[in-house]
Amino acid sequence: LSQTGTLSWNTATGAVFWSEEVFRIVEHDRTLPPSMEVAWGRTHPDDAAATRRHVEAALRDGADLRLEFRLQMPGGAIKHVSLLASLTADQAGRRVEYVGALQDVTARKLAAEALATTQHALAHVTRVATLGEIAASITHEVSQPLAAISANASACVRWLAGPEPNLPE
Repeated sequence: LSQTGTLSWNTATGAVFWSEEVFRIVEHDRTLPPSMEVAWGRTHPDDAAATRRHVEAALRDGADLRLEFRLQMPGGAIKHVSLLASLTADQAGRRVEYVGALQDVTARKLAAEALATTQHALAHVTRVATLGEIAASITHEVSQPLAAISANASACVRWLAGPEPNLPE
């Protein structure tokens, strides 16, 4: 239901285990064994270097893994995934096996991107509406004195147009 699969990776032996859900997320043939080569091969080219650096740093430091990256499927589709894995100790006490979960978060990412796009559009509409209100206010503030000037000019024209111009007015 949560589109989350479990996995393990023994860094000493290279052994990899994927649950059925990880096979589904990665779109790997269930009859073929899982491997880190398959995982690296599915990692999106734009995310591969940073993801690999993160994993190598975690291995070097003995740290847990917590990262989000994209997978590129053989057909070209892109999936966003979240990986959480804890480094566990083997029977000799050496911390060599990652055990964790891989979750397909594509729907959440796409919804977040749509929300961000909508918020950007709403902010733009709000700015345009505010600009319209400012323009209307400026127009009103400028038109009032101009209307008074025009009325005074019309009165002056009437005073001067009479049979006897009213020069004192």
